[in-house]
Formats: sequence, C-alpha cells, structure tokens
Amino acid sequence: MLETPSFVAYNHQYNLVLKQLKKLCVGTQAAFVIQCNITLFCLAVYPIWESNKPLPLEFEHFNSGMFHYPFYMFEVIGAYICAYTNICLDLLSVGFIMISATQLRKLNIKLIDMKENVKSLPDYSEENSEKLTLDYLKECCIHYSDIEEFSKCIQDCFSIISFIQMVTGCVSVCNALMLLTSLSPTSPEAIFLFCYTISMLAELGLYCWFGNFVYHESLEIVTSCYFSSWYECSPRVRRSLFILMERNKRPIEVKGLSLITLSLDTFISILKWTYSYYALLRNYKAKHHLYNSEM
Repeated sequence: MLETPSFVAYNHQYNLVLKQLKKLCVGTQAAFVIQCNITLFCLAVYPIWESNKPLPLEFEHFNSGMFHYPFYMFEVIGAYICAYTNICLDLLSVGFIMISATQLRKLNIKLIDMKENVKSLPDYSEENSEKLTLDYLKECCIHYSDIEEFSKCIQDCFSIISFIQMVTGCVSVCNALMLLTSLSPTSPEAIFLFCYTISMLAELGLYCWFGNFVYHESLEIVTSCYFSSWYECSPRVRRSLFILMERNKRPIEVKGLSLITLSLDTFISILKWTYSYYALLRNYKAKHHLYNSEM
C-alpha cells in the first residue's frame, strides 16, 4: 500500500518537508532508544553496587555459588532481549503511524498549493483550468481515502498491541513509584527505578504524540481547503472543496483496541490516572503500616 500512486506522487516536489518529518521521527525514536539503554545499563550494574542485591532479578537459589555469574549473565542478556523486542515493536508501530501523519501533511500542502500545482501542469491553459483543478481535487480525495485505508490497516494490526502497552505502562509506572517511595533517593536501585519510570512514560508519550500528530494533521485538512484560493475557483471546484471539508468533520484517529485514542489529551489523562492510583496505593500502605504498628 505504501507504493500506491497517491502516496508517491509529489514526493520530489515536497522532498524537503518529507525529510524534515523523517528527521523529527528518527530523532525522537533515537532519544527513546538511548533512554531505554540507560535503563537497561542501570538494571545490569546496580546489583554490583549493592551487596544485598546479588542478581538483577531475585532468584535465591543462584544468589551465590558456581552458577551465580552464569545466571547473572543469563538474566542480563534475557532482559536485553525482552527489552529490545519491546522497543522494536514500539518503533514499528509509531513508524507506521508517522507514515500516516506524513501523508496527511503532504495532502495539506497539496491543497494549499492547489492553484500553483495546477498551473504547473504541462497541459494547463485558461480554457481547461477548471477541468484540471477538478481532476487535481479528485486526486486529493483519492489520497485522503488511501490515508484513511492505511490508518485503518494500522489500527487492525497494532490496536491490541498499543492498548496492552498503554495499560501495562500505567501499571508499571505506578509500581515503580511505589517502590521509589520506600528507597533512598541516592541508592542504585532508586536510580534504576527512576530511569525505568522515565522510559515507561517515554513509551506512552511516544504512542500518544505520534497519534496526536495524525489527529492534528487530519483536522488541518479543513484549514488547508480554506487557504487553497477557493474564492478564485468556479462553483464546481468550490463544491468539491466543500465535500472534502464535510468529509473531514470526522477526523482520522489512531486508537488502541478502538477504546483509547492515541493523543496528547489521552497522555495527560493517563498521567492523572497514574498519579491518582499511586496516591491511593500510598495511602493504603500508610494506613496498613499504622495499623500494624498499633497491633
């Protein structure tokens, strides 16, 4: 589907815009990978700094003895494999989401540059300008339909994955914050948990930010139609623009399991819910500790 004519058309003309979006996507994903590597490094080395933490993941039968170091390496390598599998899945998902956002950005620019692009056609003349403009708008409508279909394919493939990542990310952040409250801020384990919390929030933010990019660019279709010099066009062209604007009243969204819309509003809601859940667990822990001390 990435090789459809509407997706590859005008790539040379808008190459600079596509390169800027690619640079933004690659830079964001690189920062996420670096943060995850810092977290994995902290997981691997913090037991060395603390004598009472012999292994990255507790397993008392191998805390000492001849199998201690082989099992230590096994846990570290296993953690890296699991983490990188998760990272690759995240980057694959948001990469496809970014393709959808990039195509929407290109469509917006095509609509704004409608007059100039039609005039640049080799067979353009004043007599057939209306026909060429209508054909151009037809291509834009086909482009929008292809983007809708592509976004639907993304949702069919990755909606369950993104939903699971969002839910598990929220729970992981809550648990990490609970553990952080019981540790010294300067302890190696606290540093690891802090990095882990940042990584999980970055993962949630990655999905929501790229999903919000799609939603925002979809909403911009109406604005782009308005800035397309419609007042200089014939009534037939205006009607075509109006139909495209009406069609876009239901913008393209990327959802997790058709329940959670990936957007910045959702990310803020997740942060609020996570903090509320964390505060509830902290109060419960404090009351439980007080009850045990009174007993």
